[in-house]
Amino acid sequence: KDKTKKPRVQMIKKQKISWFERYRWFFTSEGFLAVGGRDVNSNNAILKKYLTNKDLVFHAEIIGSPFFILKDCSEEQENSINEVLEAVVSFSRAWRENIQADGYWVKPEQIRSAAPSGTYLPKGTVRIQGTKNLKKNIMPQIAIGVYNKDGNPTLMSGPEDAIKKNCQNYLLLIPEKTKVSETAKKVKSELIALSDMKEYDLKSKPLDDFIRVLPASGGKIIKSIKK
Repeated sequence: KDKTKKPRVQMIKKQKISWFERYRWFFTSEGFLAVGGRDVNSNNAILKKYLTNKDLVFHAEIIGSPFFILKDCSEEQENSINEVLEAVVSFSRAWRENIQADGYWVKPEQIRSAAPSGTYLPKGTVRIQGTKNLKKNIMPQIAIGVYNKDGNPTLMSGPEDAIKKNCQNYLLLIPEKTKVSETAKKVKSELIALSDMKEYDLKSKPLDDFIRVLPASGGKIIKSIKK
């Protein structure tokens, strides 16, 4: 008998990742894709690689805000615009500090990556030309649900209206001074309790997947919805 024979290895098909899944993302309640940065480099990448003249650009009036782009969306889509405004505030430093902040959107042609002559533009910032479309006093909150992406269960986080529309079950969170890892454990446990395990095997998802869809600090679950 050949004792050197290697054990059989089972091949597991890897789920295909879309380009936007490298960033923060969600689909609005009207079906438009919103994509946001996680740091300076990803903010730059989104604006340089993926922004087109058919999109809208979003930011919050607070240090530590991501840039979001709303793909192929016009300024008439007020619900989608308001949802992304909520997202840029919720994923900004306003979450960590548990404060309201203002958000705004502009058109792509208003974005300038170069500073005026004789001045300096810090890394990761852009200059806005013209009028900002401002919404004041947005309070941060985040919903998290499981989105059926091409038959694969995928975690999606964003404004409640967007997650309610696109996910079967979801949780709503507000800021709380706790570790993001502790919040992720609670989110995973709650979503498992809500889900039909025959359809979504959430137990096998690593905790990092849940941390990835949360803001940079912890939160408190204030609503648990099963449809």
